[in-house]
Amino acid sequence: MQAAKTAGAYRPRLVSAIKPVGVQGSSRFCTCSPTPYVNRVGYHPFGTVRGFGFGIFSPSFQGAPSAASPSLPAPVPAENPSPAPWIKSLAISIGIVVAIVALLSCGSATAAMGNAASSVASISVSWHDVLLERTVFYLTKISTLNVVAKFFVVLLAGVPFIFTFGLAYHLITGSPLKDSFIKFYALINRLPGMAVLNEKSLPAALLVNFVFYLGLFTFAIFLGVVTDEVKTTLKSVKNGKYPVRQVGHTVILHWNEHTPALLRQMALAHQAQGSFPQGVAVLADKPKADMDKDIIARIKGLDLDVYTRTGSPSVPKDLEVVGAGHAAAVVVMQPEKSASPATAQAQVAASAIALSAATRDVKQKVVFQTPGAEQEQAGDGGFLDAFAHLRSGAVAARGGSIQVVKLSEQDFIQRFTTLSTIEPGTMRIYQDLLSPRTGSLRTMPLPPALVGKTYKEARRAFDKVLVCGYIHNGTVNMVIPDSINTPLEAGDKLIVLGHGAGQAAISSTAPALFNTAANAARSRLGTSSRFKPQAQEYIVIAMDPKAVTDFTDDFGEFAPKGSSVTFLLPSAPKTSPSSKGSCRFKYVVHDNPASAKALRAAGIDRARSVLIAGLGHLPAAEADAFVTAAVLQLNDAVCQSGRQCAPPHVVARVRKPATVSSINTFLDTLRADAPSPGSSRLITKRPDLFLSDDLLATMLAQTTLTEDYLPIVMHLLDSSEGAELYLREPERYHFNTGETTSFAEIAEAARAFSETAIGTITATGKFVLAPEPGTPISLQPGDRILVFACEHDIGKIKAL
Repeated sequence: MQAAKTAGAYRPRLVSAIKPVGVQGSSRFCTCSPTPYVNRVGYHPFGTVRGFGFGIFSPSFQGAPSAASPSLPAPVPAENPSPAPWIKSLAISIGIVVAIVALLSCGSATAAMGNAASSVASISVSWHDVLLERTVFYLTKISTLNVVAKFFVVLLAGVPFIFTFGLAYHLITGSPLKDSFIKFYALINRLPGMAVLNEKSLPAALLVNFVFYLGLFTFAIFLGVVTDEVKTTLKSVKNGKYPVRQVGHTVILHWNEHTPALLRQMALAHQAQGSFPQGVAVLADKPKADMDKDIIARIKGLDLDVYTRTGSPSVPKDLEVVGAGHAAAVVVMQPEKSASPATAQAQVAASAIALSAATRDVKQKVVFQTPGAEQEQAGDGGFLDAFAHLRSGAVAARGGSIQVVKLSEQDFIQRFTTLSTIEPGTMRIYQDLLSPRTGSLRTMPLPPALVGKTYKEARRAFDKVLVCGYIHNGTVNMVIPDSINTPLEAGDKLIVLGHGAGQAAISSTAPALFNTAANAARSRLGTSSRFKPQAQEYIVIAMDPKAVTDFTDDFGEFAPKGSSVTFLLPSAPKTSPSSKGSCRFKYVVHDNPASAKALRAAGIDRARSVLIAGLGHLPAAEADAFVTAAVLQLNDAVCQSGRQCAPPHVVARVRKPATVSSINTFLDTLRADAPSPGSSRLITKRPDLFLSDDLLATMLAQTTLTEDYLPIVMHLLDSSEGAELYLREPERYHFNTGETTSFAEIAEAARAFSETAIGTITATGKFVLAPEPGTPISLQPGDRILVFACEHDIGKIKAL
């Protein structure tokens, strides 16, 4: 032992491990195990602490075995079989500390900046600024990568550190190289279970602790990347920056007041028919949050996948975001925000051109919304016609189509309000006919068995659908006399009304049923009729005198003979015709055209209907407020007028759905609170308050679904020679009140006047469309027969 002491090569002191074996009361019972144990960091507060400067292979701290402890067992080899001299270990420790301090310091270096042509004064440049600049540069590059690539970059960035420090640890401790690399991989990436306080030498402890803190920095970067990616993803989702991953969906370009209504009609079609299964994507220059808010308010309670994206429809990259190149149909709306009608047309033009480039090889249907009334006058829709003319051939060759909805909002508002005023209930029936439901008008290919047959034979061949006309070479025919014997051709399409979709089957019993009904109708019409049409009185409250001209044209064309219309105006119109056709016009000027005094002067005690119109120049809120106030004043005027019959029918256009609910609730409250049944009967019944954007949206949605839908709508609403919907008194066809007959006989009686009966409506407003031929119909007072006809006044019998 003395020789070993002289050589200065003492081993670490060994102590026997003390193992507690039990506790009894407050006394401890321990036993000394003969198993040797190398004292570890923290094992005993006064033991040898290796790795932090206490007893670094030093006899002064370790102590040597002495004669005072002869019973101690012989020393065992330490974990490091070849220890270095203490001075060498201290030098290594100091070197590592100096290296760490130098790495974290902010030293500077002086570099000469210049070129071959001139001399420039030397500039003091911090080397870490240069390093930081390059680091920022590469981090900027990395930030453009996707999240998976970023994770790999962060992990790969730690490889040099793992290799360098793992090798250093191997040299210091003699630990296996593989174990060293694994240890520092765990430290760099902050993996759990890796201790940093168990090293046996100061150099290893310094290295491990340095890498531990370096790992904190690396982990912070990794966590920052993950956090930033999560925030970016959430922001992208919130702002709609990610692309729509759909194929065969529908895309809507641009935004205006009709877009939420269009989406509602698409949602109704999806609910009723399963249409738009891949959802709808909207691309507009409008904040996504604003679009989502408007859409949720209109399609609440309906099921339709809608993807909104903010962008420019004329930018190909933005079109890619909504998947325009993979869409089955695209609806191009008129832009909401534009400096002038010309710029609005320019936006549509740019969108159409960009869309053509994005969908060059795609089978796709494209529908354009026509400009509004003012824009139409400025641009005359010339671009849409030109684009359709230039592109229709190429698009049709791919199996697609281009359609332009030329029916402007002003046109159909005028037509709907006039027809609804003349024939109460017309608007609701039109909405049902044109809506995306299974009972709406549709087309189906002419069955091969009917090729060469006449239209009369074709319309009598079905019992599950009602044939209303046919399309031949793109021309719609809906009022066809039975005397026409022109045979139908292959490729013709039948216009039908009925429940269900797809091809209807030819009935084996329907022809005989219709023949029997035709004979009965022939006998009925051979008798004399005592029916005499009555002239009606109407009131139009028009806040814009400019609207008078349009209304006089429509009333002159559609009103019954001998009818009269009184216009209540805030000022005299420029033109005030006294009559058109057989309809007479009167004009009353009043500061408040909706006041009770003005209404009494216009004959509110006799008027059949009251139309509230001429509000297009007012903002939506003001227009709806005027309609609400006018309904209030109208009911007050009716109650004061001493009217003996039912209250007049009220027709108005409103802008917001909430207005409809508010007015109807108010009228229900008035009826409930009426002092007597006699006064409650004078309260206006459910008025025809229609949302014009719903009607236009219905047309756009159905045009997107059905290629032949638009020509039918144009024939019904815009063609001067087309068919209109009329409500006929049963007496016109020689049916008596209280009589029960079959719908087939009603249909054949209407065919004698070249009219097509499509259903019936009761005095309470309940209507039935396309009943089966054998359905019994009981005609009660006030009931009407719904027909497609060319004019209001029934003509002479054309065929029996």
